Amino acid sequence: MTRYQQNRTEIERQLTANNIHADFSGYSESFGLSIYYLIDGKKVRFSDHSVSNSTRLFDEVHFDLPIT
Repeated sequence: MTRYQQNRTEIERQLTANNIHADFSGYSESFGLSIYYLIDGKKVRFSDHSVSNSTRLFDEVHFDLPIT
């Protein structure tokens, strides 16, 4: 299982365990690993690197990886 698959599986396990409905919306490995979901209409980003783009800072909810 790849690092992406491991993290996605764990994120979705924790979301389900906490009764949080999330729609997977994509992932990127361009600058590190980022996995995206839509939760209650908000873009939620789980990532192993920081964000410096001011628009993304205000338009996304951010959580650090690894979560395992």
